[in-house]
Amino acid sequence: MTTHSSSGVTQSTIGGEARPQRPVSSAENRTAAGLVRLYTAKEAADSLRVSEYWVKERARRREIPFTLVGGAYRFTEAHLDEIVEIFEQRPESTRGQTSATPRRRAQPRSQPADAVTPLRARQPRRHPKAG
Repeated sequence: MTTHSSSGVTQSTIGGEARPQRPVSSAENRTAAGLVRLYTAKEAADSLRVSEYWVKERARRREIPFTLVGGAYRFTEAHLDEIVEIFEQRPESTRGQTSATPRRRAQPRSQPADAVTPLRARQPRRHPKAG
């Protein structure tokens, strides 16, 4: 996975170890016409390794940053970096703790017999005799 630091250096994480690579300039994110490179939802999904539906749904809910161009979601490199930061999770401190405890299976809740209301049949409807 490639990440960008605030210093402008690209880092590649392989096997949990961050390895610095080449610096990324803002000019690399621009096209020949000087415009910022915009990615479609499909391209963003491929880059993030999630489904296109996930990207569109999160954008629709306003949970991730995006640009709306011509009614379609578009994403910049900065948007993709921010999406990664939003969903990044760091491990909690394990200092002084033992290994992870196994999860217990949920025990079915037993209800006392008095709490159950028995069902009763309704009185049948009586129709007046025709006559």
